[in-house]
Amino acid sequence: MLPNYIDHLTKAQNASDQLQSIKDHEKDREEYYQDTAPYYQALKDVYLSFQTAIPLINKKIEENNDKSRRDNKRFIINAGLTLLGIVAMVLLAVLAS
Repeated sequence: MLPNYIDHLTKAQNASDQLQSIKDHEKDREEYYQDTAPYYQALKDVYLSFQTAIPLINKKIEENNDKSRRDNKRFIINAGLTLLGIVAMVLLAVLAS
């Protein structure tokens, strides 16, 4: 769904580490904002990528749920028909004896 998922996580972690490093060193407000702006932008970009992917991920989950429901329904029908066949064979065997 997100082919660059690991890259996005790495980018976010690196930005977070850099922000923490900058935060640990005392600076004036203007210098702080200039130093941190690119890292906050990187985090924002990753966040927007993930937000954009949410509907796609939800759609994929729903498709998988639909497939799973169909598979379960098919299994139940097959199991029921198998049991019905066994019961019919037992009844035929009893009636034939």
